Amino acid sequence: MKQSAATTTSSSTAAGVTSKTHLAFFQGHVLSLARKCDAASADGHRTAAEISIQKSRVVELWSLFPAFFCVYPLDMKENFGMVAKTVVKALGDHERYPKLIPIICGGLKNLAIGVMERAASKSSPNATEDYDVLSNVSTKILPSLFKLVETLNQSPSKKSEGDDEAMMEVDSVSSSKKKKKAAETKSQQNHMQLVEAVTDAIGQLAQICPREFLQNLFKKVVQRLLVATTEISEDSSDDKDAKNATAMRMSSLLGLGQALVASGSLDDASLSLLYRAVRPLVRSDEHDPRVQKRAYKVLAEICDKHKEFVTSSERLTEMTELMVDSIVTCQVSARHMRLKCMTHIVKGFDSENQVHMEVIPKIMGEVLLCLKDSNA
Repeated sequence: MKQSAATTTSSSTAAGVTSKTHLAFFQGHVLSLARKCDAASADGHRTAAEISIQKSRVVELWSLFPAFFCVYPLDMKENFGMVAKTVVKALGDHERYPKLIPIICGGLKNLAIGVMERAASKSSPNATEDYDVLSNVSTKILPSLFKLVETLNQSPSKKSEGDDEAMMEVDSVSSSKKKKKAAETKSQQNHMQLVEAVTDAIGQLAQICPREFLQNLFKKVVQRLLVATTEISEDSSDDKDAKNATAMRMSSLLGLGQALVASGSLDDASLSLLYRAVRPLVRSDEHDPRVQKRAYKVLAEICDKHKEFVTSSERLTEMTELMVDSIVTCQVSARHMRLKCMTHIVKGFDSENQVHMEVIPKIMGEVLLCLKDSNA
């Protein structure tokens, strides 16, 4: 499959060769082939092997999107809006094509990085225009990505085709609990990789979308997190499935919060709001270990990306007290992220401040013990 000289050009740069392409070619030719393959996979007269081949071709055609069509598209203004609609629709079909999630999200991430770099360096006459186009269209893509994260975390038991094959293979070889556990672990790892791909794309697009829109999305995330925290705190029943569903929802919301923190797009007021929402989850060991681990990840991201927020005299004392007081409630799985938080906090200490220096002996024992812990 070739593009004409009018469709594709290439330019050598100091960093290498950058492919300049047209999104119109991807929309009109590549996706046209993908649709035909998808339609062929739905043909009831085909064998299971033929259906699998057609679905693989769909994924292979989409794999051109991140590496070839998102590096330097020349027709962002004219065609990205249409491509974005197709992208959102394809992500909605994640149950049939879970492999498209990292491919599409990788493309969106590459696109955002490239557009921001060109806008900053002003290396293209259309750089500012492309930035504005992506910023406007991101208001339609981001809500879909947010919803996808919640959907993935609310239904982790749904496996992709590869996961089903792994389970069938395990069952045919042995019914031992150990091998079944291994297959379930692999399925969970695949699921977490999908969630991570989506949150990475969110983090990049958050840097380019309108600030007011981002703040509204962020407030909704925090509100839902507070509601979920209240629900699980007030739930005195023994319904494990309900509690697990709530824990997964909280984890997904914390993951979204972490992605927005990593984007560096939140102001101090938003960071303070998120910090107040996360603090009780760090202090308590009554929640699912996954929730506390994710809460520590958010806290570590705040410490890493917003050092001035953490190292202010008032906040540093508060964070230090939080770390010291929560030592007895820290789950084993959260120790690694806890140590990251402590590292950033200690870096903010003033060696001439007696109060700061008095904290070090309090945490030194924990740090030494964690040297033997594989989770730390």
